[in-house]
Amino acid sequence: MAIKNGDFIEIEYSGKIKATGKVFDTNISKEAKDANIFNEKANYGPIIICVGEEDVLQGLDEALVGKEEGKKFSVDIPAEKGFGKKNPKLVKMMALDKFHKENIRPVPGLQLDFGNMVGTIVTVNGGRVMVDFNHPLANRELTYDVKINKIVKEDKEKLQGFLEFYLSTKDLEVELKEGKAEIKTKKELPEEIKKVITEKVNKRIPNIKEVNFSTTAKKEEKK
Repeated sequence: MAIKNGDFIEIEYSGKIKATGKVFDTNISKEAKDANIFNEKANYGPIIICVGEEDVLQGLDEALVGKEEGKKFSVDIPAEKGFGKKNPKLVKMMALDKFHKENIRPVPGLQLDFGNMVGTIVTVNGGRVMVDFNHPLANRELTYDVKINKIVKEDKEKLQGFLEFYLSTKDLEVELKEGKAEIKTKKELPEEIKKVITEKVNKRIPNIKEVNFSTTAKKEEKK
C-alpha cells in the first residue's frame, strides 16, 4: 500500500552530508556508534511519525509519499528543503570581552548556546568574535537512507508513537477508550505543552475526541 499524507508510519533512518558521506543523525544505535555520534542519553530505535506534518525535514517528508511499507530507499535533499540556505544576517560580530566574562575561550568551530539560539565561532580577531547563528548544516545537501517498517493502523499505537517522538521519552503510559485518551507522564507537563499536544492529536487522529493528562510523580516521591 502506497503511503500518503496523514499516514502514521514506523521508520528507521540515517542522515548523511552528501558531499562527505558523514552521518550526522540516525535512530540506529550501530550506525551512531560507527559514526562516533552515539549518545547514551538518546532513545535509539524505530520512530513513528505522521507523514505531511513536518515531523522530519521537508525534503524527507515529501519523499515518503508514494513509498511502500517494508521497503528501503535513499533520497537526496537540497539545502532549501533541509536545514535551509545560509542567512548572512545571522552572522554576527561580538566583543571578545563578552566571552571572557563567562570564562569562555572562543576558538573557531566551537558551538555555544546563546539563549534560545546556537552559534558557531567562525573567527577570533582583534578583540572581536564572528559568530554564525545559522544551523551548522545550512547550505548542505543531505542524503537520507530510510527503511519504512510499517504503516501504523491502531489509534493507540499512533498516539503512543507520537508522544514518544514529540516528548523524546518512553516514560509515559497511554490509555484509549471510546475516543478518550488518558496520558500519564512521570513529570508534570507545562500547560502550553499540553495544549499543543491536544491540538496535534485532534488534527492527526480525528477518532480521539478528548485528551486528558495526569502524572505519576507524586506517587513516586512517596516511595
